[in-house]
Amino acid sequence: DRSSYYGDSSHTSVFVCKAVRLLHLISIVVPTAGEQLIESGAIRSLLKIAKARSWGSYIEYSVWSNMVGLLYSFVDSLDWSICKETVTAETLDVVISLIKENPKDEYTQETGIDYLLQVGKNGDSKLVKMLQKKKVGHLFLDALDQFRDDDSPVKKTVTKAMEWYMSI
Repeated sequence: DRSSYYGDSSHTSVFVCKAVRLLHLISIVVPTAGEQLIESGAIRSLLKIAKARSWGSYIEYSVWSNMVGLLYSFVDSLDWSICKETVTAETLDVVISLIKENPKDEYTQETGIDYLLQVGKNGDSKLVKMLQKKKVGHLFLDALDQFRDDDSPVKKTVTKAMEWYMSI
């Protein structure tokens, strides 16, 4: 029985949450770490682990918000030819769902929307059409409405995203 080896699910979920957060921080501090995570297939494994479990609302949010931060750090700092491997319909769905489910969370809104913006700007026409089909423009408008009176980084990011979206 694997549960006795890995411990109960609450310990496992806390571990995964902390591991993803640590990888996110490492990828920010050590630029080559993100490239190594992608090339080794570790990111695909983390995505499989994260989506295969039912973590409970807070742990699930923590795992996925840090995963979105990690994915964003890739598209923000790595060459597109390397990080495009992490962009799938499934990862886009996760990012979009997290943004929708946490409309007031600045971290989620900023990193999630900036991730979608970078994917749209760097991706091919197939990815842009996928973003259009997933109606990310509505997502951007909702975020802009949520942070309209704010001079936060979220508003700046959403404004850039809207400018890009209106130009396609």
